[in-house]
Amino acid sequence: MMWAHKTRFGCFECGWMQLWIAQSEVKPSHSTAAEVEELGYRIVVDRTKCQGIGACVGTAPDVFEIDREGKAVVIDAEGADDDTILAAAEACPLEAITLFDEEGEQAYP
Repeated sequence: MMWAHKTRFGCFECGWMQLWIAQSEVKPSHSTAAEVEELGYRIVVDRTKCQGIGACVGTAPDVFEIDREGKAVVIDAEGADDDTILAAAEACPLEAITLFDEEGEQAYP
């Protein structure tokens, strides 16, 4: 199966969804988190925690959006600088967004 640039895929039964970006090293796996890895942060949205409040979208609208299930998804991991992405993760009151640095260390929370 080919994974095209910026193509979403997932399981509608359990809510698992990922966004595949050509430069990403994210491998399809059956999990409850959406992950995107670029050259900066690896952004993980835990869809079991996300309630679709939209604070991340308000802070970084070119990075996040709310999908048809009312959950946040990453639409473009390069849509903002690292400081803005960190601010968007910090804006989530449920801490549903986890950021990992280039070395794989958890940067937030």
